[in-house]
Amino acid sequence: MLNPAIRLAAAMADQHPPMPIAIVGMACRLPGDVSTPGEFYRMLCRKRSGWSQIPPDRFNAEAYHHPNPSKKGCLNSGGGYFIKDDISMFDAAFFDITKKEAESMGK
Repeated sequence: MLNPAIRLAAAMADQHPPMPIAIVGMACRLPGDVSTPGEFYRMLCRKRSGWSQIPPDRFNAEAYHHPNPSKKGCLNSGGGYFIKDDISMFDAAFFDITKKEAESMGK
C-alpha cells in the first residue's frame, strides 16, 4: 500500500506534467575561498578541502579551547569549514530564516 502523500503526488503529476526549466545562472559561497561553481569544481578535481583554522574575526577560539572534548562549554577543534565573506551580509529573509536563527548559524 502506497503512502497517501506518494499517491497524491502521483495523481498530481498525471494532471500537471512537469514543465521544462532552464538554469540561467548559478552562484555559490563555500568554504575554501570558493565563490563560483568553477572554483568549486577545481577544488574538487584537485582533491582539496575547504577546511581552515577558525577565523579570528568569528570568535576567540583559544578562549574556548580545551583538549578534553567532554568539558562543557569548551571545544577542542582547531578549525572547520568557514566562508571568507562577511557573514553579516547573509540574506536570511530570502531563505525564510529568522534573524535569531541566522545569528546562531554564524557562531
